[in-house]
Amino acid sequence: MNGLPFHASARRGCRSFALLTVLWCIGIMMVTVMGLLAYVSLQLSEDLSRAKDARARDLAFSGLAYGLHPLMPRNDAVLDQDLDGGHYKVTVQSEGARLNLNRLLVQGRTDVLLRLWVNWGLSADAAQALNDSLQDWIESGDGKRLNGAKQADYAALGHPELPPGRPFQSLEELPQVIGFAAVMDLNPNWRDYFTLWSNGNLDMNEASPDAIAAVCNVGIDVAQSYVSARDPDGIVGSTNSIR
Repeated sequence: MNGLPFHASARRGCRSFALLTVLWCIGIMMVTVMGLLAYVSLQLSEDLSRAKDARARDLAFSGLAYGLHPLMPRNDAVLDQDLDGGHYKVTVQSEGARLNLNRLLVQGRTDVLLRLWVNWGLSADAAQALNDSLQDWIESGDGKRLNGAKQADYAALGHPELPPGRPFQSLEELPQVIGFAAVMDLNPNWRDYFTLWSNGNLDMNEASPDAIAAVCNVGIDVAQSYVSARDPDGIVGSTNSIR
């Protein structure tokens, strides 16, 4: 009879099947181990990230605590230092260094805002239209300025509850004003230039060149020269002034 005996062929078949089974089990184990390693690595990364976030918060609160101390000089070295492998820097600035938006609008000093918008790159027509929208925002009634926006204009955009007809309660309301999106595009840091909490007078010892140029109606280069003449404490030298 040709060929291997039946029992020899059966043994070889069993061995082949056993080998495939072992290889299959090894493959499953490798996939499981790799998955476990990936999971552990992800957990370690998340733990490290949380630890860094916690450390950043600790540093921020440390700097804030120093900065809020009423007797702390604004240029003290403790406000800018390394601490246990981290670093924080505290900048203390008066609210008077910013433009009081409500005060400008209530007093009708939109010329200041007009110069600021134009210095940032807005066209004169767009700047005037934005000022009209800002004043329409704080004024009650349906009376609408030439290029302003009232309830019907906001309703067409899906916001029939606007404008509220009152002064701004938060700077976060500004992006809702029709036309203000252009300012946000031109200067993403626009929040740094406004406040709702100052007495309305601009602190020339701390104000930015943009704010000084807008309030004093001078060129941005003149305002920049004025700011450059201030010493680290924000005081201008006796021979420097804006004309």
